[in-house]
Amino acid sequence: MRYLAILLLIFCTLGAEAQLDTLLLRNRDKIACKVQRIEPKQIVYVNPSLSEEVIFKIPTWKVVSITFKNGNAWENDAAILVKPDTTGYATLYPPRKFALKFIPGNFGQFGEFGVEYAVGTKQSVDLMYAYQYNYGWGRDRYFKLVSIGYKWRGRNKYNRQFMASGPFLKPSIFYHDYYEHLGEQEEKLANSAGLILHGGYQWIVKGRGFIEVSAGYGLAYLLNSAHNKRDPNNPGGDFITLDEEGEDEERSGWGNNRYRNNTYRFFQHKKGIPNIADLANVSFKIGAIF
Repeated sequence: MRYLAILLLIFCTLGAEAQLDTLLLRNRDKIACKVQRIEPKQIVYVNPSLSEEVIFKIPTWKVVSITFKNGNAWENDAAILVKPDTTGYATLYPPRKFALKFIPGNFGQFGEFGVEYAVGTKQSVDLMYAYQYNYGWGRDRYFKLVSIGYKWRGRNKYNRQFMASGPFLKPSIFYHDYYEHLGEQEEKLANSAGLILHGGYQWIVKGRGFIEVSAGYGLAYLLNSAHNKRDPNNPGGDFITLDEEGEDEERSGWGNNRYRNNTYRFFQHKKGIPNIADLANVSFKIGAIF
């Protein structure tokens, strides 16, 4: 009689669960419930084993699929099932696509800011702006560089959605502008464009923090450069461009380590190709993801 009661209880339990919907979560847990509605950001349900009146809500990104009592299924393409060996890690965060990052420094004179947007679990578009202003003692310098790159991450650690920790490669195109003011009587200016390839590693900390370390090498083409002075006989007149030969032979072209800031260095190409320079960059950035 006891065994008959146990069997009857099991059949009743199975029958009750067969009348419920089943949520499959990212961490592989399952919830037997009655789904009331699926919203863009949350799923609303009732858990009869606890209460028929209490309404529960769960973020949509946590649910991989729903199997309804009639056998139909709903799949959430935006959710990834976490591997069993990573259950318990602090990796169950919403799919965040944006990263805001910067180089800690003196923002009044030097800085670098960037926005990264993930277009996949291992790819993102990266927009950076670097600047440096040095002024005083009769010599003012202004450096600006804008770049846009496409980042490939070597792996997506813990199967995180979008922004993830791991190594990366990032080819970028850039435009660079430089101006140097030497007192009231002399100025230097230049601008260039080119390609640079970065390699590095990024960390996502606690689902919000962002750390990136990278080094890059590229080539720059000098679009324009000039070294201008005012006529000594007319100090208040217009600037005139000096010749590229004779006493001013070092004042035109790339020179050595010119038109730079604290993280970007330009060097005359080793083969001496006119208007071509090597570009080196080392960078450490911190930020947050959203």
